[in-house]
Amino acid sequence: TTKPITIDGIIGDLDKSGAVTTADARIALKIAAGQMKATDELLVLGDIDEDEKITTADAKEILYMATGIY
Repeated sequence: TTKPITIDGIIGDLDKSGAVTTADARIALKIAAGQMKATDELLVLGDIDEDEKITTADAKEILYMATGIY
């Protein structure tokens, strides 16, 4: 059986700074491009559309959150 992951944090706050910023969108973009590996924690915080991976679509949503579009 799989053990559930318990994560404390803000959805979209990949660097755990306490706020969703453009730096978080940059991390998501690096993961989407394959330049960085997503840990379980990053996957929970950064998979905005809940498709079990961090993609450019997630990075866009995080950027929107960071800039106040959402």
